[in-house]
Amino acid sequence: MKLLVTTALEETWGITEDIVFLGEWCKLYDRKDKWRARNYEVLPYNWDDRKKLYEDYDYLGSLYEKILKELSAKLNKLHHVNYSKNYWRIAVGIWLGYFIQISYQRWVSINNASKSAESLESIIMDQKGQTVVPLDMYEFVGFFTGDIWNHYIFSSIIQFQKKIKYQMIGRQQQNSYKTFVVAQNKSIRKRVINLLLYLNKKFSDVFFMRFQKIINIFSLKHISLFLMKCD
Repeated sequence: MKLLVTTALEETWGITEDIVFLGEWCKLYDRKDKWRARNYEVLPYNWDDRKKLYEDYDYLGSLYEKILKELSAKLNKLHHVNYSKNYWRIAVGIWLGYFIQISYQRWVSINNASKSAESLESIIMDQKGQTVVPLDMYEFVGFFTGDIWNHYIFSSIIQFQKKIKYQMIGRQQQNSYKTFVVAQNKSIRKRVINLLLYLNKKFSDVFFMRFQKIINIFSLKHISLFLMKCD
């Protein structure tokens, strides 16, 4: 039995089991003494396959429009208004696009992991009572670039798919979303701003606008790796 590890949270790494890391994001450089001491392998990133990347890009674009249409109707009903889909695209479109891409990538990663070995098990922290819904886009960035929120997403997918066995452990009190966000907000903001400035300098306006949608998908991997390497 091998242990599937989805994030860098070492509470979910077991003790001496052979480890299958879901991705390179699980291996923090400043904790290399910990993961180097274990017998491990790292699963390939699903969007390193460029053909699959472009196929998913087309699929997610279509899925985004379908969900936006349904979400617009529900938001109009909830707020007793009758705004157009383009209105809601401006209001929630950026968040929705990122959330769909992020959720899909996590879903495919777990699905691929379930096919990669004969027997996998994962350790899931009980995160009941923790806030997983961000208040705004700024807090959302703080969430999706952190291990705690991602562990919740990966764990929810594992429990839903029922393809990988898991054991539940109690969460540690210090793993509070609010505590994490407060501690990381300043650092995250600086890193994201620096990355955006780099992209703006790297690409001309015409080039950037032409490939903006593709960059949004590519950046999910590179932003997460960039943020982790800065620590």
